[in-house]
Amino acid sequence: MICDRCNQLMRPDEAKPIDIHAATGPGTTIYVHRVLCTRSRAHPVSYPERRARR
Repeated sequence: MICDRCNQLMRPDEAKPIDIHAATGPGTTIYVHRVLCTRSRAHPVSYPERRARR
């Protein structure tokens, strides 16, 4: 299983499911580490977060 936040392998006991609800569709479930992990550099940063770093 791969963490959707950091793209690293994780065991099933480390996974935390998060439901993402969509207004126009059925949504999806992502799996991340139970303990906060570092976001992968492959994921884009939202505009307000990028602007706050300057």
